[in-house]
Amino acid sequence: MSEVSFAHDEDDQDSDETVSVYDAAEIWLSHGMDDDYTLGYSEDELRRAAGL
Repeated sequence: MSEVSFAHDEDDQDSDETVSVYDAAEIWLSHGMDDDYTLGYSEDELRRAAGL
């Protein structure tokens, strides 16, 4: 699996976007709860946000 990055420009460190835990939970669930798609959140945080 490839690494997930939201930086648009490698040279511009301030352009990183943040994803809410609820959006991250939706992304994580849509990828089969794959550890590569936790987007910096713990599995427990994602499960709570998803209502699991």
